[in-house]
Amino acid sequence: MFGGGISSSVGSSGVAERNLNRITVSFALVWAVVIVLLGLLQKVS
Repeated sequence: MFGGGISSSVGSSGVAERNLNRITVSFALVWAVVIVLLGLLQKVS
């Protein structure tokens, strides 16, 4: 039912979608680094 609309929109990725992907990936990387740093700080303290 929803497969046609989703697959057709995934094929053509626009500028906004690419920017959202970059923002999402960068936030995920920053989040992971913060988690690791907080873990190291707790271990040292």
